[in-house]
Amino acid sequence: MISSVKRTAGIFFLSLAISYSVIGAEQAAGQEYRVEGYVSAIKSTYLYLDGQRYFLAPDVKFALDTDYGRPLDGKEIYQMRWIARARIHVRDNKVTRVTVLKMEQ
Repeated sequence: MISSVKRTAGIFFLSLAISYSVIGAEQAAGQEYRVEGYVSAIKSTYLYLDGQRYFLAPDVKFALDTDYGRPLDGKEIYQMRWIARARIHVRDNKVTRVTVLKMEQ
């Protein structure tokens, strides 16, 4: 009798823990976070920031890190590949915004 109660309680708490971990993972996927680092390569679909590859969203926005954050054209950046240091904003595993902190000469 006691062992069946323990087993039922164990199954209940295990299923509760699994459901909370799934809910937490779904909420974390929708969160936006920022990463800063050195850009070693940038293409039209991805960039490498400190050796880690991040995929770019189709509507990614580029801006200079100034008082007014002047927008930049993505084609200009892809062709020239002149970002040295950047801050990226990631949402749903895609880069949505790139702020250029330092440019190579």
